[in-house]
Amino acid sequence: MRDPADTRVDAQVLDLATGQQIDLPRSARAQALGVSDAWAVSRPTRELIREDGAETVDIFNWPALTLGASFKLATQTSPDEKAKLLRLRMSHDGKYLAAYEFATNSSRKTRALVFNRQGQILLTGSYQEADGGGGFDWLPDGRLAYFEKGQVLIYDPVQNQSATVAILFPSEARAGNENLAVSPDGKTLAIVKWAGLRNSKGETREVPVLYRAPVLGGAVSVVAQASPERMDDPVRLSMLDLSWSADGQWLSFVAQVGDDRYGGGLGVSGCPLAYAVSATASTPTLIDGVRDSDKALRAANTGGGREAVYSCGLLSWF
Repeated sequence: MRDPADTRVDAQVLDLATGQQIDLPRSARAQALGVSDAWAVSRPTRELIREDGAETVDIFNWPALTLGASFKLATQTSPDEKAKLLRLRMSHDGKYLAAYEFATNSSRKTRALVFNRQGQILLTGSYQEADGGGGFDWLPDGRLAYFEKGQVLIYDPVQNQSATVAILFPSEARAGNENLAVSPDGKTLAIVKWAGLRNSKGETREVPVLYRAPVLGGAVSVVAQASPERMDDPVRLSMLDLSWSADGQWLSFVAQVGDDRYGGGLGVSGCPLAYAVSATASTPTLIDGVRDSDKALRAANTGGGREAVYSCGLLSWF
């Protein structure tokens, strides 16, 4: 644990043009306990969002780093629970924020939250088991698409109401561990769900599948799924950090290979592979995560050839 007098930063912004590293301010809680803050970026509003691990949110203007808003969320959790916010994201117009609240005591659970810049909570979703997961993403029109208990819902902060989207998943799709991303035009959802598929031995394996679905609802189409080799392999494969390219033509994610669906025991150099697959192709891309390196993102190496790109962190599109 750090000395409470230690005020050094543990987050920075790197200016690629000048090479200058700009220190981001640590919260009082982080300084006192020697822990790290969580940071998120709102590109449309040019702001940085800090959360101190106890649901205190501070919004800083960039690049001045002046404090634009600060509040403590008044969520209702039991006295023995600890709560923090995961995946903080601001709406495109900068009026609202969304996050998953992660609460722990003897159990681990999450629920979706939407709140405004004054810290007023507008949406409190239902609790679900932490490994029941669920992604969320803002639509360009200011609404939020999010998962709750296996279903996609659209929340309208102006009307303050949610509506279920009738997406027709195949029978093998499972609830839990979902991921979700909205296309730039707001018309299509990219969704990762686990599905019970049979391998060459007739055994049912739960593997991640990347689907595409209309925001208005309807049948899904498969964009990418595990290769036959991966289906026969006992090592798990996950698709993480799902995002669209700015033109809506590509979907990227990291294919993390591990001993289980929670990411233990990575298979290649301690890091997963980065993938970009066509968002509109009619034939699904087969994903291996280790052997399918011809379908991974490729980069030039020092020997004049090209090699697969590994990513231990997030993927971002220009």
